[in-house]
Amino acid sequence: MKKLIAAVSTVFIAVALSVVAVAAPASAHTATLTSSVTCNTADGSASVTWKLDNDYNEVLNVTKSDNATIPVGTTVAATGGSNHPDTFKTFTQTIPAPAAGKTASATLSYQWTGDGYGYDDKTVYSSKVSSDCKVPTPKDASAAVVDTPAACAAAETVVEGTIANATWNTATTNGGVFKATATATAGHLFGSASAGGTLSNDKKSESFAITLHSALSPGSATCRVASAAVVTVAATCQAPESVTEGAISHATWSAVTYHTSNGTTTYTAIATATSGYSFPNGSGVSNNNTTLTLTGPVAGEVTGHTCEDYIIVAWKMPSWINSTTPTWSQTYFTSQEEQTPNLNALDNKLVEECGVQYQVDIYYNSPTTASLIAGHHLDGPNNPPEDLIDGGWGVAYKLVQGPACAQPVTPSESDVCTAGGTITIHAATGVVYYLNGKAVNTSAGDAVITGLHGTNTVTASATSGYLLTGYPANGWTYSINSDCAATYGSSGDCTASSSVSQETVTLNLVNTSGTSATFVVTSTDSTVTGSGIYQVDAHTTSHVLVGSTTSAGGTFDVAINGGTPIAVTVDAFAGCIPVTPADPTFTPLSCTGTTTDLGSISTDGNPELVYTLTGPGNTGTVFPGLPTPTISGLAAGSYLVSVAPATNSGVVLTSPSDYPFTVNLAPVNCVGTQQSPVVTFVAPTCQPNQANVAITSALSEVQGKITIPADPNPANPIMTFTINNGTTTSPITAGTYTEADGTYTIVATLTSTAIADGYTFGPSPVAPAVQYTTSANGTVATFANIVFTSACGLPTLASWHSGATGTPAVCTSTGQSGTIALVHGSDSGHPTDETGKVTYTLVNNGNGHTTNLGSTALTVKVAPGSYTVEAVPTDPADGLVGNPNARNEIDYPVLIAAAAAICGDTSLAFTGGTIAWAGFVLAGGMLFLGIAFLLIRRRNGRTAE
Repeated sequence: MKKLIAAVSTVFIAVALSVVAVAAPASAHTATLTSSVTCNTADGSASVTWKLDNDYNEVLNVTKSDNATIPVGTTVAATGGSNHPDTFKTFTQTIPAPAAGKTASATLSYQWTGDGYGYDDKTVYSSKVSSDCKVPTPKDASAAVVDTPAACAAAETVVEGTIANATWNTATTNGGVFKATATATAGHLFGSASAGGTLSNDKKSESFAITLHSALSPGSATCRVASAAVVTVAATCQAPESVTEGAISHATWSAVTYHTSNGTTTYTAIATATSGYSFPNGSGVSNNNTTLTLTGPVAGEVTGHTCEDYIIVAWKMPSWINSTTPTWSQTYFTSQEEQTPNLNALDNKLVEECGVQYQVDIYYNSPTTASLIAGHHLDGPNNPPEDLIDGGWGVAYKLVQGPACAQPVTPSESDVCTAGGTITIHAATGVVYYLNGKAVNTSAGDAVITGLHGTNTVTASATSGYLLTGYPANGWTYSINSDCAATYGSSGDCTASSSVSQETVTLNLVNTSGTSATFVVTSTDSTVTGSGIYQVDAHTTSHVLVGSTTSAGGTFDVAINGGTPIAVTVDAFAGCIPVTPADPTFTPLSCTGTTTDLGSISTDGNPELVYTLTGPGNTGTVFPGLPTPTISGLAAGSYLVSVAPATNSGVVLTSPSDYPFTVNLAPVNCVGTQQSPVVTFVAPTCQPNQANVAITSALSEVQGKITIPADPNPANPIMTFTINNGTTTSPITAGTYTEADGTYTIVATLTSTAIADGYTFGPSPVAPAVQYTTSANGTVATFANIVFTSACGLPTLASWHSGATGTPAVCTSTGQSGTIALVHGSDSGHPTDETGKVTYTLVNNGNGHTTNLGSTALTVKVAPGSYTVEAVPTDPADGLVGNPNARNEIDYPVLIAAAAAICGDTSLAFTGGTIAWAGFVLAGGMLFLGIAFLLIRRRNGRTAE
């Protein structure tokens, strides 16, 4: 069969090869365009590589392309003949990020330059590529904690620090370990871990777990070091160097002394260490490290140019050449004294005048400079003598070309009643004009603006490099109005007893235009006289008395510049109308906290009356207009409000004797009574624990107490208290509170009623009361850092009971066995079950063998002998009663006595049994092995068959 398969396979392969040979096509020249894409991990863009391949011995030309990356005219060299490798060119382009779904494509036409087929062989090839590149997530999240190492007076602390593109969770400190986690915000990752931090596998979070060290022992060498240093202030131009006593710790200063010899002054300062402290070894340390002598030279006053300030002087030059070439002679313009050399100190003054150029020099403030300035001229370098600083151009002096002069031209204006007006703005070099705030184009010459009405303002400003001269501060304003008008005014004469009202009528002829106007006045009834023709100059008002009338009124016509007559009617005049003004109202002074809110006075706002206020800070102040006239911001005091009829109002007061009206604004006290609450405390104490007489060394702590004062106004309390134990804040009332060890903060807050009454917290009382700080507005007092520490050196968390007692051995079925009982709190008569709080270990003193008994076992059976039971707190932060000053173990020796009676000894029978059973076991094993070998032999025999 194998031979048959081999033969058939050989025949089949031969046949197949013959078929392939028959099917191979004739050779032809082709070109191919291929593409590939690579993602750029830095920004998510994609790089596309195009490859144009030529397999023919003719130069390939690109005749048409829709992709600028492969331009028309691109050529690919000929291959060089048959059996030569293809030639090719590559092209690259970038698909910008985000590139998901983006597509780059290319469609090309090619032609070979000299093929044998008529030079017209053109083939279109196309290719495209899609990109699914992703924009990388930036690794710009970061977080750090602030670690303050343990010191002699404080334990190590760690707090959440700066963070970027991430958020903190709530930090915790438990069992002496600080823990916090920072989580990167969406779209961000952490790049690398900070000190003490650990990054998650996905870089989305960073965790901190830092074990905190306790405060250094006060008795250690590190904490019993004295130190002292002097403070030196460098010599100045006004005083020599000075030396004063500086920071000192656990030592005291003697007075600083000075000694001068051969013109050199030295200082000596001696510090003496407090008893029990010493200075570190070093220069000046003596007397068994208890004395530190500091000495050194003292520099004298600084002298010379260094001690001089500077005078900056600007000189006017006669002409300008360039920014580095001065011209002469120069005249004094201005100067200024400066502490430091500053070439720009006078720049703001060098643009106040146009057509002027300046040289600015920096001189030492010396007699030479004073003499130079007094002469008011500079005729050349160092002529007169100069005390110029070093540095030359750009440092010691500079040249400044001031602005050129720009002269605006006053605009021309013309207007006529009923026809509107025109303003002509005249062009000027360096000047930009504005009409009513809008720029006017004068680049082609004067600009004429027509059809103007109302108020029009022309202003000007200088272009860059120019300064206006001869320009009015607010420009030019023109009142152009084609609506010239005639109005009238009337005045009445009236008293409370008048029976007839008299009225005088005056006609106002208003010409708002820029040329004179003619007004023709014609009476239309017999009540008003004064007809005539009146000429009114431009921009003026003419007042014409047209007659008088009784209360009936009258009519007449007015024509302007020959226009249509306008009817004018004089209204009737009632006159002598009785008016009763309302009494003024007022707002008294009040308090907002400690701020005094001033009062105000208001009137009824009758437009026919005039009210006047007289009082503190007000001398004849007239009330403002409608709707409700009010004068605010009035201090305490007595005010008079007077009232009179308005001019020509035609009214009289019904009860003149009611005025002036008096308004008294009473003062208020917004300061209130300052409060100084007194919070006291009693620190924890330590005493023998009488409840546990069996352990004579046991101590018990009497916990500290905090006393909160009673409110000074119990009926209407003015303050509230809260207490914070480091984790929670609770409200508390007056009284004494017993508190566990820890750090407490108490906050007193004034009630809203007390704040409205002007109460504030005053200065903190002196010790022994707890000191407090107040808020900026004096309404909150904070008693911080009330620290209760363990007076007995008790453990941080708890102190548990322990113990071990032995029971003599008794006979059992297997020999002698004693019992060791373990103590778990309630087992020793205490009400609290402390099972699980203490872990026990049994040590056999005879052979050293140890057995872990765990934290829940109550008894253990052992053979007679000597044992030690080791008790340790399950939580390392806890301690054991009877061993309060160390967080380690207590060893309980236990001796298990032998049984009183002689117990039966079964060891020989057990030994014999052991041998007999061993024989049975051996025999059985041999039998099993024999059967196994027999089965194996038979199986092998069957396999062989």
